[in-house]
Amino acid sequence: MTSDVQEAIVRKGMDIFRLMEAEPPAVFKKSWWVGQVLEMTMRDPLLKLNLFRFIDVLPTLTSTDLVMAHIDEYFRDLPAEATLPLRALFAGGKAVSGALAARLLTRNIVAIARTFIAGESPEEARKPLQALIGEGRSVTFDILGETALSEKEAQGYAGQY
Repeated sequence: MTSDVQEAIVRKGMDIFRLMEAEPPAVFKKSWWVGQVLEMTMRDPLLKLNLFRFIDVLPTLTSTDLVMAHIDEYFRDLPAEATLPLRALFAGGKAVSGALAARLLTRNIVAIARTFIAGESPEEARKPLQALIGEGRSVTFDILGETALSEKEAQGYAGQY
């Protein structure tokens, strides 16, 4: 092998190492794991329904016992294609202590939800939503926690939108 070819190989290898250092492997990125869970969830209608039911009720659960009771209710019969770590986490006390499972699940559900929440107020959400629209993406606008129990409240939410 000529020295020119050898030098070109070394240069190319060094370029590859520089690129690898600049971008961590996907499995070390939270967004990759969120994508994997969401992809798996979207393939199973029952899992999707129960996950979104759980996400919806999670902010009202005020104790580890309540979180664990809801995990058991919504996820005790996970589909066979659910990954082993997900089944172990939902199993609570069997593979991971109940309190640890509740904390991990709550933290991860909040992280997943944050991928879909542009801000906690219309003012906070305005800039990220404008950026998404500027990129040509479609967005929907929903106010978190909205509950209209009267015509006046409904009009208030309509005004915020």
